[in-house]
Amino acid sequence: MESVGERLNKERKRKGLSIHDVATVTKIQPRFIQALEEDRFEILPSSVFIKGFLKSYASCLGMDPEEVIELYREQFAQQAQQKSLVKEGGGGTLLEVEALPAGHRKRRKGPWKFLAFVFAVFFLFWAGRYLYGRWQAPPGEGPRPEESGTPSPLLVPESPPGPSAPGGKGMSGALPQEGALERRTEVPPPEATKSQGKEPLVLSVVAQEEAWIRVEIDGKDARQLFLKAGQSRQWKASEGFLLTIGNASAVRVHLNGKAVALPPAPGNVLRGFRIQRELAG
Repeated sequence: MESVGERLNKERKRKGLSIHDVATVTKIQPRFIQALEEDRFEILPSSVFIKGFLKSYASCLGMDPEEVIELYREQFAQQAQQKSLVKEGGGGTLLEVEALPAGHRKRRKGPWKFLAFVFAVFFLFWAGRYLYGRWQAPPGEGPRPEESGTPSPLLVPESPPGPSAPGGKGMSGALPQEGALERRTEVPPPEATKSQGKEPLVLSVVAQEEAWIRVEIDGKDARQLFLKAGQSRQWKASEGFLLTIGNASAVRVHLNGKAVALPPAPGNVLRGFRIQRELAG
């Protein structure tokens, strides 16, 4: 039966994607992706992380995540049913031991030890703060009756009016003019005004076959998706797009209704193709 790692490896190569491409989309480290494809689950974190990795990887390849998780469960259920016979000493007694995935037996008590350590550190921290506060207080000095949680307001005596300014204007001469208190209105720079008046860029992609797409909008908003044959997507931007396509020959791209010619893509994977306003004509 085909293992879960073999199926992921075969599907990735069929899509024309490299391990680096998958790592960019899923945010999984390349060495973990390689371990998934080689069924070396013992070097990965706990089974919760393994299932999360498998779901992300399957979604990136356009596969059903639940189907991949079920295949993973079946694969390790069969391994758990296989029992190895371990010979004990010279007495000939045989001990049956269930075969478990390597690394899982060693980590069973790990989480509890870690939680106990965190709790101990937390307790010592607060106990230290409490004792330190007790030591800082002067000996024999208790709380004063007049002290309360809310400080009383300070009474500030009124200052006598100062000498009037020359000319008989008095204190009014020291006050700022009414115009000085008016709020200044910020005027946007000419570049910003000009940018706001531009027509937005509309990028349309249509997949003639299955394809994987990653688009970065205005250099900050990145999105990735998997399109099946006949599906299309559309995005808007102010400045431009950065496009990466797996199976680039099967994708048609338009900018503001005008067809965009894609450059040659080695391995049929187009990486970092920049689309700016100039291409809209």
